[in-house]
Amino acid sequence: MRTSIVLLCALYPARLIPAYAAEWPPIDKEELAMTDDPKNPGASAIILYREVDSDDSKSLVTEYIRIKVLNDEGRRYADIEIPYLEKEVQIENIRARTVRPDGTAVEFGGQIFEKTVLRGRRMRLQVKSFTLPEVQKGSIIEYSHVAHARGKLPDVLKRPDDFLFDRAVVLQSAKWLLREDLSTRRARFIKHGMRSALLQWSYFGPGEVRPQAQADGSVILDLENQPAFQPEEYMAPEAEVRGWVGFYYLVGAAMLPNDYWRETGAAMAKELAHFLGDPKKFKSSVAGIVLASDPPETQLRKLYARVQQLHSASGEPVRSEQQIKREARKENKSVEDVLKHGYAEAGQINLTMVALARAAGFEAALLAIKSRDKSLFEPSYPPASELDANIVWVRGGGKDYFLDPGTRYCPFGLLPWEETITAGTAVSEAPTPIDMKIGKFLGLVGTRGTLPEQAVVKRDAILQLDSEGSVEGNVRVDFVGLEALERRLAAVGQDEASRRKALADEVKDWIAAPANVELDGTVNWEETEQPLRANFKIKVSEYAASTGRRLLFRAGFLDGAKKPFQSEQRVNDIYLPHPFQETDDVTWKLPSGFRAGSLAEKKELPTQYGDYTVVLQNVDGNIHFQRRLSLRKVYTPVNQYLALRAYMNVVRQGDESQIVLENSEAPNGNKPQ
Repeated sequence: MRTSIVLLCALYPARLIPAYAAEWPPIDKEELAMTDDPKNPGASAIILYREVDSDDSKSLVTEYIRIKVLNDEGRRYADIEIPYLEKEVQIENIRARTVRPDGTAVEFGGQIFEKTVLRGRRMRLQVKSFTLPEVQKGSIIEYSHVAHARGKLPDVLKRPDDFLFDRAVVLQSAKWLLREDLSTRRARFIKHGMRSALLQWSYFGPGEVRPQAQADGSVILDLENQPAFQPEEYMAPEAEVRGWVGFYYLVGAAMLPNDYWRETGAAMAKELAHFLGDPKKFKSSVAGIVLASDPPETQLRKLYARVQQLHSASGEPVRSEQQIKREARKENKSVEDVLKHGYAEAGQINLTMVALARAAGFEAALLAIKSRDKSLFEPSYPPASELDANIVWVRGGGKDYFLDPGTRYCPFGLLPWEETITAGTAVSEAPTPIDMKIGKFLGLVGTRGTLPEQAVVKRDAILQLDSEGSVEGNVRVDFVGLEALERRLAAVGQDEASRRKALADEVKDWIAAPANVELDGTVNWEETEQPLRANFKIKVSEYAASTGRRLLFRAGFLDGAKKPFQSEQRVNDIYLPHPFQETDDVTWKLPSGFRAGSLAEKKELPTQYGDYTVVLQNVDGNIHFQRRLSLRKVYTPVNQYLALRAYMNVVRQGDESQIVLENSEAPNGNKPQ
């Protein structure tokens, strides 16, 4: 079982979990006799008790878990995994035992293995793993461990009175995830904070229960009968679904939340002022890129294209230390260095765009925002380290532009989906004209969502059907906007063979029959501002079913992929990465002697969730099939799931509609009289 405590890397490292005492907590007869989970009948196991005890003054967190194995499938929880960031945390005092169904215990004394599961440029995620012995149906598993933070406590937390503050300063502590993969009967979370600093928390968890401050200064959260985390397609980031408590320390002058976010942006701007430099220094560079007579957007597009020519070190595969030494890259300490060296990290590329836009006379600023791929922005949870992404804001010709040249292949005017529908603060010492109200908070900047037309998969095909029911033809696919960006980014670091295979496999998944798919020609991977275009040759044997003198086949050739939202029940709210659209234009060339029977009438279904249109026409003896599907809502509450599912069921039924061809020639080859 893998623990779900989040390990944070911030100004103040995360403090994980207290080791259980030398004596295990007693096990009562009810726990030994339990044979099923009354709240979730048929479950393989249940967490009887979980305790997380975090002591910031000692930089320790201890976790204890007791699991009841309810059937043979639950024996897999004997395999324990404890993940941690090697440079941030040291795992100590691992203890474990198996309690047999008769109540006797077997202490764990086996080997603990260690492996790397994720390696990045500046971090490595490790796992300590071991397997408990003699686990069977009816057993109870217990284990505990201590996580000891390697970093030192900041002096500002140990001796805040020694510092002078002109604004509130927030230092991140820990974030607890509340819901486990198994249902939990009881859980207790305990936080021992620093007595020298004010401990605060934000709670985004289930039910009405909230953390409670205790007389000794600790904070306790008790939860009962928590359902298991159930992953589903198209749900919010996992941390949001599990629920969480985020702790932080507040030192310095008291400040209203609205003022805090503005001041946070101003403080970031001071730190980056030297890197940005004086805009006047870049006027000559700008003059070589844009013309004074260019309209504002044309100027910005030219500056954007210039900045995107910089080699992005953020998009590179992980390099060995030997490779890094051989390249001997110099560190960028300013925008001038970036332009001189021709390479930069993504954030430095965005800062370069800010500097050049200002030199060209535009109002511009970096925006520090929250990427919503792993968690959502919560204005009431104020650690600045939550702002884990940045983009560029520019105002030109009375229009606001939100740009991200630091993301490789990102077209002008588009943001990666995880940077849309989120918020942050302007990195600017002076007030900007883009502050807006996010919920009840001012001083924040929100990014816009996208339209279905900005994420399109456009498929055009000419297909020849033969009298035996086989299909052969050509398909052209254009991935537009976000769909192109996602595939171009996924291909970074892949060789050409892997890229071509990935595209061909995707097309195979669209076809509702085994198909031979071959990518034909080259793909314009590097043309950022253009749709990603690929051409394919396709062969499918026995696509149409032969019934006497008739052929029956599915009208929608390229929309055979499994439709989402087909399950009868849903637990979590629906959360799409972004709206999207699919368009299909297919010409079916019929075999000699065959003609189409009556074709289904045009189907149009406009809904609040999206639009669906299918048109079938007989054109010059061929069948012309046109289809358009869109989903436009990013967020749909679970109580509207059945309506969304009904929409997708209509789509599925329309896509699966059949075309019937009749052989107009008599068996002897003569046309019937």
